[in-house]
Amino acid sequence: MSDILETMEAVKADYQIDSERIYSLGRSYGGTYALLLGERYPGIFASITAIMPPSDLVAFEKAADRVHSLYPLEWLKLNSPVELVESLRNTNVYVVHGEEDKTILPAESMRFVDKCRALGFTCKIDIMKGMDHVYPPVDPNPMIFEFFKDKVLEHKPKTVSIATGQLKYGSAYWLRITRLTSPLDIGKITASLKDDGT
Repeated sequence: MSDILETMEAVKADYQIDSERIYSLGRSYGGTYALLLGERYPGIFASITAIMPPSDLVAFEKAADRVHSLYPLEWLKLNSPVELVESLRNTNVYVVHGEEDKTILPAESMRFVDKCRALGFTCKIDIMKGMDHVYPPVDPNPMIFEFFKDKVLEHKPKTVSIATGQLKYGSAYWLRITRLTSPLDIGKITASLKDDGT
């Protein structure tokens, strides 16, 4: 993720970039990290699309027939997009999943989207017929870029949420977590600005 952020800064130094229209897109584990970047650094991306992401790394590891991660399950929980979804409150999210994906089941993406919606967030999902984890019978990119087209970053949202298990990822817009009481739990906070600035 540091490489991505450094690359973004290098591109901004050489080109005129509209910082209100930066989007993140990733496929499979790239989708996981697209979501994590948005959760760890709210206020950078106007929108995120994740294609077939493992969003619950604990469930993904437990269900796998081979080891994907050498990290303990406690660490995977602290770094799973589904556990940190509150931080996406002000980010437009779009999930694309293949109906025939056997590597990461479509139900995992549905659980992620359902959690977003239960929190009142806008989150779009498309389950594509005939698509497995490798082969898309229809290129999803036109749908994705159509979704990105009108999305603009909100710089000072009135309500902000943070979910984190690591203080280094404890800031969003004007809100910050400065202390966590338990090292293996995820701290969560939501705050709203009143019209008078309090």
